[in-house]
Amino acid sequence: MVLQRHDEEPVPNDIVILATKPTENSLNILVKYSVRLRDSIVMDTFSVKTPMFRLIEDESLRHGFHYVSAHPLFGELDNPIGETVVLIPSKTSGDGLGMVKNLFAGAGFNVVVLGSPEEHDRLMAYIQVAHHVLLLTYTWH
Repeated sequence: MVLQRHDEEPVPNDIVILATKPTENSLNILVKYSVRLRDSIVMDTFSVKTPMFRLIEDESLRHGFHYVSAHPLFGELDNPIGETVVLIPSKTSGDGLGMVKNLFAGAGFNVVVLGSPEEHDRLMAYIQVAHHVLLLTYTWH
C-alpha cells in the first residue's frame, strides 16, 4: 500500500509497512483501507507496541490480513547491515512471519523474534534507559 497523501487510494502489495507515528490517525487510515489489504502482510514500525498492537491485530482478524510488528533497532546509519530488527508475531501472522524474517535476514539484518508486544516494551525500556544513561555520562564533565 503506497500512500503519499491521505486522499490517495492504496496500491495492493504483498507487504505493507506502516511507517507512521502510532496515532489514532494511523489506525484510521489502516481501518479505511483494511479491506484492500486482505492476504497482504502488514507491519508497523512503532517503537512502542502496546496498545496499538492489539488494535491492529483485531483489524487483521476482521479483514484477513497477516500482521507482524517490526522494530528496527538502529538509527541513522550509513550502512545498517548487521543491525538488529525485532519482530513480534500476532494471532494472524501465519506464514507472513517467515516471509518477513527471510526478507530482513536476506537484506543482512539480525532478526530477533519476541513473544509479545509487552515483552518488547519491557525490553526496550531497559535497553533505552541504559542507552540514555550512557549518553548522559558523555555530557558530564
